[in-house]
Amino acid sequence: MVYFETNALRKLAYRLLDKTFVKDKYTSILSLIELISGIFDDESFLLRKSIISKVIQSKMLVDLTLPELVFLEAFGLHRNNNEITQATRQILNLINISDSYDTFQKSTESNDLKLYLEFIYTYDKNAREKFREAITNNSIGGDTKLLIPEFKNRWVSENLISILNRVIHYHASKVQGYSFELRTLEEIVNSYDNSINIYLFVSSYYIDQKISSKNIPAKNDYFDLHHLIYLKSSNDKIVSDDKMLHSYMKKWFPNNIIETKEL
Repeated sequence: MVYFETNALRKLAYRLLDKTFVKDKYTSILSLIELISGIFDDESFLLRKSIISKVIQSKMLVDLTLPELVFLEAFGLHRNNNEITQATRQILNLINISDSYDTFQKSTESNDLKLYLEFIYTYDKNAREKFREAITNNSIGGDTKLLIPEFKNRWVSENLISILNRVIHYHASKVQGYSFELRTLEEIVNSYDNSINIYLFVSSYYIDQKISSKNIPAKNDYFDLHHLIYLKSSNDKIVSDDKMLHSYMKKWFPNNIIETKEL
């Protein structure tokens, strides 16, 4: 399967009504949240409506699970996503049938969707700001002359299985904080289903590199990285023209990323 992140949807929207073209393509709620959260006036509304309408008409597959919940599910923790899923569907349909930004705003209010729309805008804002803040705070202290060589030693490419094992253990320790069940770290590790290996590997490498080199994440890095969580098979590919994603994916998973011009 071929996954379209947000910019791929924008660039290739004109091809989405080709049934042959979309038959092995899919996208996610994350892409749709990025599109919705960019609506703030008539011009942005009409631009994004055009893309969203084509996604709806194409009947393209859409994974409607938030990336944070995909992450938890991979470690055996299941959280209900139905309320957000239903509200997002309704908001998308309102965008599709509204003829202006003002009409859309009034429709969200009359359909009791205003709070859900605010959630989408807040989700977008917090994802960008909190991610940058967390990495910046963890980058305080230490000498980059020592940190960078240590970082490179941790990611020796001949030792991929060992690296992935450490990465899984690291994320499993984070999952413990979300679990209502009393499970040991090893139990959480053993419950991991290997469905998000690409995301775990690349995002961990990215974070380690940023902290070690004391580099601040770019504005959209949270979203770019979390699109990778929807690559659940070793055969799945992400369509993206993002330079950051290509630099990391070409290093570790070169067969799982393509540019829009390749389609």
